[in-house]
Amino acid sequence: MTSPLNADHELGGARAGALALIYATSLATVLIFTYLPRHFEALGLSGAMIGTIFAARTIAQSVASPFWATLADRQDRLTATTRALLVSGVAAVAALPFVSAPLALLSVLVAYALTAGCALPLIDALTLRAAGTEGFSRLRAFGSAGFGLAALGAAALGVYHSHAEIAAMTPWALVIATALTALATLGLPKGERSRARPRPDWSHFKELWRAPLVVIFAIAALHWASQMPYNLFLVFLCEERSFPAWSPGLAVGVGIAAEIVAFAMAPRLLKRIAPLPLFALSIALTALRWFITATTTSLPVLLAAQLGHAFSYGAFYVAMMAILDRRIPREVRATGQGALYLVVFGLGGALGAGLGGVLLDVAPASRTFAAAGWLEVAALIGLLAAWRWLHRDATTFLHHP
Repeated sequence: MTSPLNADHELGGARAGALALIYATSLATVLIFTYLPRHFEALGLSGAMIGTIFAARTIAQSVASPFWATLADRQDRLTATTRALLVSGVAAVAALPFVSAPLALLSVLVAYALTAGCALPLIDALTLRAAGTEGFSRLRAFGSAGFGLAALGAAALGVYHSHAEIAAMTPWALVIATALTALATLGLPKGERSRARPRPDWSHFKELWRAPLVVIFAIAALHWASQMPYNLFLVFLCEERSFPAWSPGLAVGVGIAAEIVAFAMAPRLLKRIAPLPLFALSIALTALRWFITATTTSLPVLLAAQLGHAFSYGAFYVAMMAILDRRIPREVRATGQGALYLVVFGLGGALGAGLGGVLLDVAPASRTFAAAGWLEVAALIGLLAAWRWLHRDATTFLHHP
């Protein structure tokens, strides 16, 4: 059920359309980052350097996100802050098609991370504030759709172009997608201050760092670290297996189709499975997915394994949002989202990118996926070890009024 603290029920058609478009264009950039490492390799960068660049980008984003989120909460300027970050991101990434030196590439991606890279937690906060958990799931599905369309577009390009040729297009694609996302924010209302909004009670934020939630965040960070080979090295794997150039895009498209279904079914899913068991299930099925991906030499099997993205990302994200929606008051919602991105997507993503890049220099890409599977096993063991303690605290942890 939607928490009254987190939904103001003021989601008009124009605002919903703008948020849907923002999600579609901003999430399409995730597909671009799947091909960008291959472009960097073509420029002469080693796996370790590629991993370092993407880890630095992730760390910069994870550090900056809580700052922007807290600023937006304190000023009650979520829309204005989001728009400013995206416009700045366009300026930051505009140089990407013209640079090739490692330090220049690092600088561009870090600048992008500090600006446009920090926008998604604020977009999530805007959506949760306006529509609650159920409305969030529906609008967030448009992001999955944008990601899926980008993946299918990459697959179509693969019919006529090689892996390397598609990767070479990604700098311009990132500039265009970021610019479209910035333009979409113009559809959001100018006046965003809530007439009845209470003053923030920052003592609420200490709830975020209660021991049970910290454990969940740490395990979620390991789970997200295991996603990095899929996010960064899928093209390398397809080349290793001599799969056609359209296969990475189609593999991602299959995963996104499954993710959309997961988001669409989120309200029903949460009625049947509590967030904590749903989180555990996503970890277990993701481990299986990575082991299959690492070992199969059959393209149909590889594609079928990506249906697991419904749990790897869809169910996982829904579970995390449900936990936050029940734990974090709306007046510090963006700050809570920023903390989630800091620990899980920031630190976890940096860990996965760094380790994956180093491994890519000494082993085939398939080994990075096998390592991801074992990382999920470690996360699952950690969760099961803490299960009785977390379950004992579940009444207050998952059902906070």
